[in-house]
Amino acid sequence: MKSIRDALRILAANRSILLATTRVEIEKRHASSLLGRTWVVLYPILLLSAYVFTFAFVLGARLEGMGRLGYLLFVFCGLVPYLGLSEAINSSCLSIRQNMQLVRNVLFPVELLPVRAVLVGLASQIVATELLLVLSAADLRLSPRAFFLPLVLVGQILFLWGLAWILSLIAVVLPDIAYFVNLSLTFLIFISPIGFRADMVPESLRFVLYLNPLTYLIDAYRKCLFDTTGPWTNAIPWPTLLMGIVFFAAGAMFFERLRDALLADE
Repeated sequence: MKSIRDALRILAANRSILLATTRVEIEKRHASSLLGRTWVVLYPILLLSAYVFTFAFVLGARLEGMGRLGYLLFVFCGLVPYLGLSEAINSSCLSIRQNMQLVRNVLFPVELLPVRAVLVGLASQIVATELLLVLSAADLRLSPRAFFLPLVLVGQILFLWGLAWILSLIAVVLPDIAYFVNLSLTFLIFISPIGFRADMVPESLRFVLYLNPLTYLIDAYRKCLFDTTGPWTNAIPWPTLLMGIVFFAAGAMFFERLRDALLADE
C-alpha cells in the first residue's frame, strides 16, 4: 500500500510539470511533419478505413441486423481503444532508457517518464473518441450511456500507467523487450473482438479473448456508444476500472521495489 500511496503522491505533487511536458511532447511529435497535428485526426481515420475495407469489402464480414453505418461504428468502437493502447505502450516502453539524462535530474521524478509517454500516446484516442461520439449520434445510438466514457478512460489510463511502469523498467536492462511488445501489439489487433463479436468465436477458444485486456476496453466502449438495449447503468465499466486499479497497484509496487536496483548501473 505504501508504494501505491507514494505513486499517487508523486503524480499529484508533479501534476503541473507533467501536464506541461506532455503538451510539449505532443507538439514535438508532429512538429517536423508536413501535416503537423492533422495526423492526430488522420491516423485513426486511415486505420479505420483500412480495417473496414479489409473486413467488410475484401472478406465480406457482416453482422446480422447491422447496416453499414452500424458496422462502421461497431468496428470503430474496437479500434479506438486499440489505437490508444498500442501508441501508449509503444511510447512508454523505452521512455526511461531513452531519457536517462532526466533520470539523473532529481527535479524530474523518473516515475513521470512512462506516465507522460502514456498521456502522449493517448492523444489520438481522445480525438478519435470525439469522432466516435459524432458517429454514434449519426446512427441514433447516443444516450446517457456516453456519460460513462470518462470512467472508461480513467480505467484505461490506470491500466496503462501500471503496465508502462513495469515494461519501461524492464526495458532499461532488456531493451529487446520493445521488439517483443511491438510484435505482440500487431498480433493483438487480430485476436481482439474489433470486427467481430465475442460470441462468434468457438467456445473452446473464447478464453483467449477474456485473457486479452483489450477485450474489456472494447466492450466498455461499445456499451457506452453502441449498445442500445437494457438499462443504461449496464454501461458502468466495472471490469475496466477493476483492471485499471489492479495494474496500477502492481506497476507501482514493481517500480518502487526494483527501480533502484535496475537503474543503479545506468
